[in-house]
Amino acid sequence: MNGNSAAKTVIPLSVRSSADPRTAMERRAAMTLSKRLTQVFNIDVETCRACGGTAKVIVCIEDSVVIEKILTHLNEAAP
Repeated sequence: MNGNSAAKTVIPLSVRSSADPRTAMERRAAMTLSKRLTQVFNIDVETCRACGGTAKVIVCIEDSVVIEKILTHLNEAAP
């Protein structure tokens, strides 16, 4: 034992459908990210703010340069 008494949670991967081109690892990573955002920041990225319907994560931007460009653009465009 390494002193960590917390049990690891195993999340079963769903069966890949032809409508979902992502790999099993990509689907698991997207699910993990959405769950993490909900737990840490109380942000539910799986529910549409406007209508309350189910939303789907279609992209996850991790490149800090791209994120900075997007945020700068949004700040410049803000009224």
